[in-house]
Amino acid sequence: MFKKFPNWSDLAGNSRLGQRLVLCFGLLIASLILLGALSLDQLRNLDAAITEIVDQEWAKVELSRLAQSHSNHNNRITMAVFLVKDEQERQALLTERARYSEDVDQLIGQLIVRARTPEERLLLEAVIRRRALYVEGYRAALHKLIDEKQPEVAREIMTHVALPRIVDYHNAWDEYVNYQGQRMDLAQTREAAAAEKIRRTSFLLITLEVLLSVFIAVFVIRTIGRHIQTRKKSELLLVQARGDLKRKVIERTAELTHSNEALLRELRQREEAESRRQVLFDITQGVNTTSHLDELVRFL
Repeated sequence: MFKKFPNWSDLAGNSRLGQRLVLCFGLLIASLILLGALSLDQLRNLDAAITEIVDQEWAKVELSRLAQSHSNHNNRITMAVFLVKDEQERQALLTERARYSEDVDQLIGQLIVRARTPEERLLLEAVIRRRALYVEGYRAALHKLIDEKQPEVAREIMTHVALPRIVDYHNAWDEYVNYQGQRMDLAQTREAAAAEKIRRTSFLLITLEVLLSVFIAVFVIRTIGRHIQTRKKSELLLVQARGDLKRKVIERTAELTHSNEALLRELRQREEAESRRQVLFDITQGVNTTSHLDELVRFL
């Protein structure tokens, strides 16, 4: 009997090996794409947060520093107004000071629009309030200087009223700038925490990706190993089946040869028997047809 060939279900399963491999590698590629997409999304979020810090917090710091610079320049102009003697030069200084004051008003207005927290609004209100007190003292001294022609009284007002208010005004700006610095530090801390979270998430995803890759590698190796073993077994069975078939053909040929020889012997025996019967029949006929012994002998 022939050896039994592998089951058709096994052969069909082996034929789907390519599909399994494509599925495994497709899953691996899809997971890599997912990992890259998640990382890119987190990086975009981090970039958006950093951009927000630059656009909002740092921009407000720059605006406040510019307002302080204009205010300092105005202070120098104010002191020069009380020192110059030429009226035309004094008017030019006052015009320049008015231009810088208008710039400071615009900068403070922009800061108010950009304010995000109640603390920030309170600090800006303190800046505006102290600036108003300083301007009030400056205008009183300027009135004494220009309208009432009392330079000594004007200088006295500037020294004892306006200058202390200038210090308070700049202290208010310093408090606002310090608050913005704290906001920047807080934002940096928040972004550092976000970066740490991204790092942990990325590490976790990479670990899962490695585990998935190992699982797929083991699955592929085991599947290929089983496929190779099945192929080897099938090839061995096929070789054995071919050997058995060849042996059976040789045996069958020998059996047919033996059967043919037996048949030929039987035919020869039948022919000989038939010849003997024919001779006996002829002799019997000769006996019946001959009348004397000499004729019978000749017949025989």
